[in-house]
Amino acid sequence: MRNKTFALFALSALMLTLVVGAISAAIVLTPNSQILSIEQGTSTSFTFTINNTASDSSVYDTFTSQVLGLTGFTGNVSVGILPTSLNAGITSSIITVTVTVPLSQSVGVYTGTISVDADGIPTNPNSQTIDLSVTITPTTLPSDVFSCITTHDALAPNLKDNLDVSIDDITVDEGFGGEDNDNEWFPLDTITVDVDIDNNGPKDIDNVALGWGLYDKTSQKWVIDDEESDFDLNDDDTESKSLTFKLDEDVDEFDSSHEYVFYAWANGEDNEAVDPALDATCDYASQDVEMQIEEFVILDNVQYPDAAQCTEEVTITGDVWNLDDNDQDDVYVLVTNVALGLKEQRMEVGDIDSLENTPFEFMFKVPEGLDEKTYPIMFDVYDDHDDVYENSFNEESSFMVPLTVKGSCGASAGSATVSATLESGGKAGEAMVVKTTVTNKGTKTATFTVNAAGYSAWASGASVSEDSFTLEAGKSKDVSITLQTKDDAKGEQTLNVEVLSGSELVMTQPVSVMVQGSSAGFLSAITGNAVGDGKSLWIIGALNVLLVFAIIVIAIRFFLRR
Repeated sequence: MRNKTFALFALSALMLTLVVGAISAAIVLTPNSQILSIEQGTSTSFTFTINNTASDSSVYDTFTSQVLGLTGFTGNVSVGILPTSLNAGITSSIITVTVTVPLSQSVGVYTGTISVDADGIPTNPNSQTIDLSVTITPTTLPSDVFSCITTHDALAPNLKDNLDVSIDDITVDEGFGGEDNDNEWFPLDTITVDVDIDNNGPKDIDNVALGWGLYDKTSQKWVIDDEESDFDLNDDDTESKSLTFKLDEDVDEFDSSHEYVFYAWANGEDNEAVDPALDATCDYASQDVEMQIEEFVILDNVQYPDAAQCTEEVTITGDVWNLDDNDQDDVYVLVTNVALGLKEQRMEVGDIDSLENTPFEFMFKVPEGLDEKTYPIMFDVYDDHDDVYENSFNEESSFMVPLTVKGSCGASAGSATVSATLESGGKAGEAMVVKTTVTNKGTKTATFTVNAAGYSAWASGASVSEDSFTLEAGKSKDVSITLQTKDDAKGEQTLNVEVLSGSELVMTQPVSVMVQGSSAGFLSAITGNAVGDGKSLWIIGALNVLLVFAIIVIAIRFFLRR
């Protein structure tokens, strides 16, 4: 009797456990509702969480889901993979739901329910739901592309896959975009897009028209749009097109917050179709583009002569563009080419409004005596803090104009002579000034540049009073070279006076100087630290001293005899 009672008690406890387990079995979906807004022809995703709040997970070994409702919706709702089980005690699993809307889906609001069931016990299933609301908004596709997909595909579904349009490559040919990614463009960049059009069908396609353009999805306007000439495409053939364009239209309407897309689409006709109304086929390709609008000022449309003669007046023109969405103040340009006599010559530009431009004109005279070759002239654009403009790709706003000089140029190697004399100084640790005379021995006016070299052993630096100048034939020019002698310098020293005509070294003239050290004697002071032919001057100085000494001796003897 006791065993029977114990058995009945154990059975009752087991049944109670199962009942409690079944009653406690529960799942919770979070959130329990979802509101979406999706554009025609696009898709979006969201997630929800399944939580197991039961104490016994063994009853949750099978999960199923279904989408209910969404009446009139022809798209696709895909629920991610559900777990096969969940551990007990509020253990969760994250599920992704993707909603895809075709272009043909009508604009409107569609509602339905996502249901998730946990079927561990057939007599006690557990189910939770998520209320789903989907608002379909009009597409932002341009009408040409929208028509390509909806109209032609609807008329000739059997031809819809015959044409295949793809964007093969995008290159920034000129400008500042494309440093890290060819889909990053600056206004005024020149872009090339390579497009392939394939005929994948069994028949020829005639009158294929390729349209293309850059579209602003935010404002729903074309920035640039164009069309290529029609062509025929045989079965299983490919036509490749390179589309080159410059982003110089409506520059002031560019906005970095807008979405830009490059589209290419092709329409064709199958003339063998039984019904001419069903002969259309079309396809398109697209590429998102990031427009770079930032604090950056550049030069554009720079115009200069193909070639210029010596002594000719040259004019270089162009536009200075502000590519920022803020105004820029006190902009200026430094123009540099030493051989042409341009040493950071400043060209004032002034204030430029956002995404606007101002023209510039720079004029200079080509010096005589230049080598006939191409000279790079650098134009560097500076802001009001005296810094060269730099974009986010660490590219500076610097531009090179290659000016070719030929004709009416004189001065060649060996057309100048140089002489040098000490003008002042000569003591160690002090400044020494050497006067250099350059004479143009050529038959034409020439431009010369003077430079000091070969002095580093005894002088710490050298500066030239006028390092570049123009001389008529037979004329001379005095130029002072100031050297800072070192404290430990002494005795005879040398430097080289280099003379260039244009960019060509005319001659190098060695010059000897005498540096008086800190313990220099009487003899050095008498000779005056001669410059030039130093040894002969030392001999002359010594003879002068001997001559003075002889005169003194003779005078003494004369007075003693009297």
